[in-house]
Amino acid sequence: MNNNGGRITIVHIGAGNHSVDKTVVYKKLIRRSLNINNSIVEVIKTIEGTKYTNTGYGSSLNLIGKVECDSSFIKVFDGVRNQGALGGINDSLYPILTTSKVYDRINEFYKDDESGLSRPLSLYYGSCHQLFSQKEKEKDIHPLISPECQTIYDSHKDRVFKNSGGSLSLSLSLQEISDTVGAIIIDNNNNNTQIFTSSGGNFFKLPGRIGCAGIVGCAIDFTIIDNIEISCMCSGNGEDIILMNLANYLVNNIMNESNDYGTNLINLIKTHSSKFSLNGTNDNDESIVYVGVVLLLNDKSTGNKMLVYCHSTQSFYFGYSNSNTGEYEVILSRLNNIDKYGKVYKTGEYKL
Repeated sequence: MNNNGGRITIVHIGAGNHSVDKTVVYKKLIRRSLNINNSIVEVIKTIEGTKYTNTGYGSSLNLIGKVECDSSFIKVFDGVRNQGALGGINDSLYPILTTSKVYDRINEFYKDDESGLSRPLSLYYGSCHQLFSQKEKEKDIHPLISPECQTIYDSHKDRVFKNSGGSLSLSLSLQEISDTVGAIIIDNNNNNTQIFTSSGGNFFKLPGRIGCAGIVGCAIDFTIIDNIEISCMCSGNGEDIILMNLANYLVNNIMNESNDYGTNLINLIKTHSSKFSLNGTNDNDESIVYVGVVLLLNDKSTGNKMLVYCHSTQSFYFGYSNSNTGEYEVILSRLNNIDKYGKVYKTGEYKL
């Protein structure tokens, strides 16, 4: 059957170490977002606007106890690509939608510009949000610190800081597993593909740190090769994903080998990661590759679509739906041997 019509939705709530106790909550959250067929905005708000994902409300707190989220998007309409990224979002429940709104303004500003200045691909929220009117800003502002995250911060801050002569310095490397969320939405009826991602980063990060969700090509990317659209979303150790420019590398190389895309994906990550001195370590201070990837191949000639994923993290939670067939599935993937995270991979493929 040719599946050129309809809409494909893929959402993920991160590669990390999801609590088994919240399995039902996570499953309901992903299922609810996949069942929204009429509004892309509502799909995004569903996965961002909950304390169970690490973006917007309920995000990790940085070194000084504040929330700073990063977000980026790629929108391809009739083959024309538009993208943008925003770092340091500190007052929005929905960082992805805030980023889209900022770039709507940017596009208006540059539409008739004859100065020859290049349209920015990445912005810092602390400065560019001044583009909004006061009324718009007041509507968006929201306190993002949840009681749960405040408790985590308060319980660890005395161990993270040591006071020496009135100055503060890090006294331990706190490894909190945090999640990046993302969505791929393909509307075949209107010939557009949209990819979104956002994250609150890791606990006790340095203020001003921009993670992989704030840089296009790292947490998300898109390309077209031989009439096949390739969309990718990554999550895991943000600094390592940035070092590897991982999403960009994967979309441009996934078709270089056989049609066993799951094996290809793992081999690509292993080979590419070996070129870098990565930051990720396990509980034994051994160097590891800590990532999760969802990749979609959409053959525009045949309508065939293949979703492939892999992860070396303890868990990777995502789901997909196909409005053309009415099919949807939630995948709560976990390593069989959780003690070998960062050293082994789990993979799978789905025909959509």
